[in-house]
Amino acid sequence: MVAREDAPLEEVVESMRKEKVGSVVVISRGNAANKVVGIFTERDLLIRVMNEAITWNEPVRKFATSPATLMKADEPLRKAIYVMRKKNIRHIPIFEQDDSLLGVLSVRNIIRLLAEHFPAEVMNLPPRLNQKMLTPEGG
Repeated sequence: MVAREDAPLEEVVESMRKEKVGSVVVISRGNAANKVVGIFTERDLLIRVMNEAITWNEPVRKFATSPATLMKADEPLRKAIYVMRKKNIRHIPIFEQDDSLLGVLSVRNIIRLLAEHFPAEVMNLPPRLNQKMLTPEGG
Protein backbone atom coordinates (compact mmCIF):
# COMPACT_ATOMS: atom_id res chain seq x y z
CA MET A 1 0.00 0.00 0.00
CA VAL A 2 1.22 3.49 -0.87
CA ALA A 3 0.29 6.95 0.46
CA ARG A 4 1.33 10.47 -0.55
CA GLU A 5 3.54 12.19 2.01
CA ASP A 6 0.96 14.94 2.48
CA ALA A 7 -1.95 12.51 3.05
CA PRO A 8 -3.74 13.13 6.36
CA LEU A 9 -2.77 10.68 9.09
CA GLU A 10 -6.41 9.79 9.73
CA GLU A 11 -6.90 8.78 6.07
CA VAL A 12 -3.77 6.61 6.07
CA VAL A 13 -4.67 4.83 9.33
CA GLU A 14 -8.21 4.20 8.11
CA SER A 15 -6.86 2.75 4.83
CA MET A 16 -4.51 0.47 6.77
CA ARG A 17 -7.44 -0.75 8.85
CA LYS A 18 -9.67 -1.38 5.84
CA GLU A 19 -6.95 -3.13 3.84
CA LYS A 20 -5.69 -5.04 6.91
CA VAL A 21 -2.05 -4.10 6.32
CA GLY A 22 0.66 -3.26 8.83
CA SER A 23 2.55 -0.71 6.76
CA VAL A 24 2.27 1.99 4.11
CA VAL A 25 5.06 3.15 1.83
CA VAL A 26 5.12 6.98 1.95
CA ILE A 27 5.99 8.66 -1.34
CA SER A 28 6.52 12.17 -2.63
CA ARG A 29 5.20 13.08 -6.04
CA GLY A 30 8.18 14.36 -7.99
CA ASN A 31 8.44 15.63 -11.54
CA ALA A 32 9.29 12.35 -13.23
CA ALA A 33 8.58 9.60 -10.71
CA ASN A 34 7.46 8.95 -7.19
CA LYS A 35 10.20 8.88 -4.58
CA VAL A 36 10.00 6.87 -1.35
CA VAL A 37 10.37 9.23 1.60
CA GLY A 38 9.60 6.73 4.37
CA ILE A 39 7.39 3.96 5.67
CA PHE A 40 4.53 4.29 8.16
CA THR A 41 3.90 1.17 10.23
CA GLU A 42 1.74 -0.03 13.09
CA ARG A 43 4.76 0.55 15.34
CA ASP A 44 4.93 4.21 14.22
CA LEU A 45 1.24 4.55 15.05
CA LEU A 46 1.78 3.20 18.56
CA ILE A 47 5.04 4.96 19.37
CA ARG A 48 4.81 8.28 17.51
CA VAL A 49 1.09 8.96 17.41
CA MET A 50 -0.87 7.44 20.27
CA ASN A 51 0.84 9.24 23.17
CA GLU A 52 1.13 12.59 21.43
CA ALA A 53 -1.26 15.51 21.29
CA ILE A 54 -1.77 15.59 17.54
CA THR A 55 -4.46 16.51 15.10
CA TRP A 56 -5.39 13.65 12.83
CA ASN A 57 -5.21 15.83 9.71
CA GLU A 58 -1.42 16.26 10.03
CA PRO A 59 0.57 14.79 7.12
CA VAL A 60 1.70 11.18 7.47
CA ARG A 61 5.33 12.13 6.66
CA LYS A 62 5.62 13.63 10.19
CA PHE A 63 5.12 10.18 11.72
CA ALA A 64 6.73 7.88 9.15
CA THR A 65 10.11 6.23 9.64
CA SER A 66 12.49 7.97 7.30
CA PRO A 67 14.52 7.03 5.44
CA ALA A 68 12.96 3.63 4.83
CA THR A 69 15.19 0.60 4.34
CA LEU A 70 14.63 -0.56 0.75
CA MET A 71 15.64 -3.70 -1.11
CA LYS A 72 15.57 -5.00 -4.69
CA ALA A 73 13.50 -8.06 -5.60
CA ASP A 74 16.55 -10.05 -6.72
CA GLU A 75 18.32 -9.79 -3.36
CA PRO A 76 18.31 -12.98 -1.24
CA LEU A 77 15.80 -13.52 1.55
CA ARG A 78 18.64 -14.12 4.02
CA LYS A 79 19.77 -10.54 3.46
CA ALA A 80 16.27 -9.25 4.27
CA ILE A 81 16.19 -11.31 7.46
CA TYR A 82 19.65 -10.04 8.43
CA VAL A 83 18.67 -6.40 7.77
CA MET A 84 15.40 -6.77 9.70
CA ARG A 85 17.20 -8.20 12.69
CA LYS A 86 20.11 -5.75 12.62
CA LYS A 87 17.90 -2.65 12.25
CA ASN A 88 15.06 -3.99 14.41
CA ILE A 89 12.46 -3.44 11.69
CA ARG A 90 9.52 -5.58 10.56
CA HIS A 91 8.77 -4.25 7.07
CA ILE A 92 10.96 -3.66 4.00
CA PRO A 93 9.62 -2.21 0.72
CA ILE A 94 10.76 -4.37 -2.21
CA PHE A 95 11.41 -2.84 -5.63
CA GLU A 96 11.82 -4.26 -9.13
CA GLN A 97 14.93 -3.47 -11.19
CA ASP A 98 13.04 -0.61 -12.89
CA ASP A 99 12.43 0.93 -9.43
CA SER A 100 8.71 0.13 -9.41
CA LEU A 101 7.33 -0.97 -6.04
CA LEU A 102 6.68 -4.72 -5.96
CA GLY A 103 5.38 -4.91 -2.39
CA VAL A 104 6.40 -4.89 1.24
CA LEU A 105 8.13 -7.85 2.84
CA SER A 106 7.15 -8.36 6.46
CA VAL A 107 8.28 -10.66 9.23
CA ARG A 108 4.83 -12.26 9.01
CA ASN A 109 5.45 -13.06 5.32
CA ILE A 110 8.74 -14.73 6.18
CA ILE A 111 7.24 -16.84 8.98
CA ARG A 112 4.39 -17.98 6.70
CA LEU A 113 6.87 -18.89 3.97
CA LEU A 114 8.96 -20.98 6.37
CA ALA A 115 5.89 -22.67 7.84
CA GLU A 116 4.58 -23.54 4.35
CA HIS A 117 7.87 -24.98 3.11
CA PHE A 118 8.95 -26.69 6.34
CA PRO A 119 5.71 -27.54 8.18
CA ALA A 120 7.02 -30.54 10.09
CA GLU A 121 10.13 -28.72 11.25
CA VAL A 122 8.26 -25.58 12.30
CA MET A 123 5.21 -27.20 13.87
CA ASN A 124 7.06 -29.98 15.66
CA LEU A 125 9.85 -28.05 17.29
CA PRO A 126 10.57 -29.45 20.75
CA PRO A 127 10.32 -27.09 23.72
CA ARG A 128 13.51 -25.69 25.13
CA LEU A 129 14.31 -27.70 28.26
CA ASN A 130 15.69 -24.81 30.32
CA GLN A 131 13.13 -22.24 29.23
CA LYS A 132 11.36 -20.43 32.08
CA MET A 133 8.20 -18.48 31.44
CA LEU A 134 8.20 -14.99 32.93
CA THR A 135 4.45 -14.54 32.73
CA PRO A 136 1.57 -16.99 33.25
CA GLU A 137 0.69 -16.70 29.56
CA GLY A 138 4.21 -17.74 28.58
CA GLY A 139 4.85 -14.57 26.54
